[in-house]
Amino acid sequence: EDGLTEEKPKAASKRKAVDDKRSKENKRPRIQMDPRLRRMSDRKEPKMAQNQEDDEKRYQENARRAKLAMILFKMLVNLLTSSALFIGQLLLSSMAYQDAFYCLCFAL
Repeated sequence: EDGLTEEKPKAASKRKAVDDKRSKENKRPRIQMDPRLRRMSDRKEPKMAQNQEDDEKRYQENARRAKLAMILFKMLVNLLTSSALFIGQLLLSSMAYQDAFYCLCFAL
């Protein structure tokens, strides 16, 4: 009434402004792919039979890694147990009986 008009934002004009900023030369035309071709391209390649020698090498390597992991785990357990025993003995000598009890229980 008093000369002021409300401006309503138009989504189409915003889109057009954004599209104008983009270079039309860089846009690739959309090519509609045949649905059958799309499904075929999405399929994974069938697995080929692998060489028996490669299989044997892979098995040996995995077995070696498993043995090494087991040895390292045993070493870690032994280290934690011996350190808990040592700390328990130190706590016993300093008459911190409750803490020593917890350490010795951990070592077991």
